[in-house]
Amino acid sequence: MDRLDAMRVVLAVVDAESLSAGSRKLNAPLPSVSRKVADLERYLGANLIIRTSRNLQLTDVGRDETPKPDKSKAWRAGVLPSMQT
Repeated sequence: MDRLDAMRVVLAVVDAESLSAGSRKLNAPLPSVSRKVADLERYLGANLIIRTSRNLQLTDVGRDETPKPDKSKAWRAGVLPSMQT
């Protein structure tokens, strides 16, 4: 698993506020996006997002593992080297 790519997928999903919208934003198939999120969660040993039929929100671990909004664009661009900010 490419953890950097998986983290970018998680950020796109969170920014878009749904897996479907995130997959459209990334121009990637929904099953692929869902799998990358699940793979990263499995790697970290914790859920990053809570998914319901109507919305999506970060768990406490998800908030800890994703960059703050003001740094997320730099992180996605590869300027910040780590998932931790």
